[in-house]
Amino acid sequence: MRIFRNLIIPIIILLILGVFVFLLLTYSKPKEVVTPVEQPKAIYVLSAKEENIKSASILSDNYDLEFKQNDIGLLQLVKPNFEISYDMLSSIVYEFSNITATKIVMDNAISLNQFGLENHPKILKIIMKDNTTKEFLFGKPALDRSGIYFIDANNKKTVYLMDPSKYAIIFSEPVALNNLTLFTSTQDSLSGIKLEKYGKLEFEIKISSKSDWRMSAPYKAAIRNILVDDLYKLFETVNAESYVDGKLKPLSEYGLATPKYTLTLINKTNKKVIEIGAKNPNGLYYGKMNDSKEVFLIKPENISLIEMPTTDLIMKFINLQDITNVKKLKLEIDGKTDTIDIQNTDINGSSDEKYLFDGVDVTGLRDESATPLLKNLYESIISVSWYELDLVSKPKLGKVDLTMSFELNDGTSYKIQLSKKNEVYYYAYIDGEYAGYVVNKDQLEPIRLARAALIKEAKRKLLF
Repeated sequence: MRIFRNLIIPIIILLILGVFVFLLLTYSKPKEVVTPVEQPKAIYVLSAKEENIKSASILSDNYDLEFKQNDIGLLQLVKPNFEISYDMLSSIVYEFSNITATKIVMDNAISLNQFGLENHPKILKIIMKDNTTKEFLFGKPALDRSGIYFIDANNKKTVYLMDPSKYAIIFSEPVALNNLTLFTSTQDSLSGIKLEKYGKLEFEIKISSKSDWRMSAPYKAAIRNILVDDLYKLFETVNAESYVDGKLKPLSEYGLATPKYTLTLINKTNKKVIEIGAKNPNGLYYGKMNDSKEVFLIKPENISLIEMPTTDLIMKFINLQDITNVKKLKLEIDGKTDTIDIQNTDINGSSDEKYLFDGVDVTGLRDESATPLLKNLYESIISVSWYELDLVSKPKLGKVDLTMSFELNDGTSYKIQLSKKNEVYYYAYIDGEYAGYVVNKDQLEPIRLARAALIKEAKRKLLF
């Protein structure tokens, strides 16, 4: 045992030394040196600033593009006349302003036919502000697809090779130039949305502020609060996926001769009308702008509002008006008329409200649970909700059991009336016009109870 114990310490020392040697060998192993591959330097055949280019033309087999300098020294596409995306325009202008080659193929070419440069080559023609002209002819691709042959028309002996990606940008098909952004807006600029189905109005929404979205037809109603943010995001930017390439078929082939949907989007500076037709085999809608012949594809989720039932958009309450917007409210119910005045004051930078009921200050009146009684009455008034929607009936205003007349701080006013349909239901009218709502008579009971509670407490306090 003593011999064994004496061997333990040397064994441990040997193990530690072994680990040390292993780590030393591992970390002292020379690392492999990776030599970077040297990239070929670009050969500049033309390098010009955009502001020094007067115009440019790109001539291809079946289309021509023409660019001209505008008043601020930037090149704009003038032929064909359509809206090109800013990114695409910038890319094309940059590439034809900086013509580069990956290599010189031949310095003293005798025949250009082998490079596809004699029979109908593609042409890039640039006219500088000093009226000098630069012209380049483009031929066929190299056999290994490493580039496209081209020459300077002023020096047809030197054949260059252009990177295929740069060539593809310069000679982009017109369909690829179309601006895929159909409409843009912000929360402050979006002002209206209108949807028609087969030419018949589905709904129209007017937007006066971020929080005030109202349907003006076929119902007069506020849009559900929970939807407003989602709708803003939906129409912040409406993009198409792509434009239909090649020769277009008759519009009837895309369901666009008589569009299924017509979506009108309005902001403070312009209006866009998007016509939507049939779906392609991949589930994308065919669409076009009403003032254009170009047909594009768009994802259903980019315009999902068109498939939403109109009744899902509107708020259940027929008049959810914020009390801070109200200056005066006249309530007529059960043959009694009350006037509520709301006075907003600003004391030392702190906003305060004062409520007068028939001229009596009832601001401090509260029930047993400390709820302000005037606010409780107001909430019962704006909580009146519809039981069902009915646009088929065309009722005339008859006996009215409830009238709520609002005067707002911005100087506008409106009146809501409930007129008997039968012993159970009322028709709702806004400013004397039927609004399309049917209201259950039990919606009046909370108003009666809240009004009675306010008057009772006011009499107990000897205010009346």
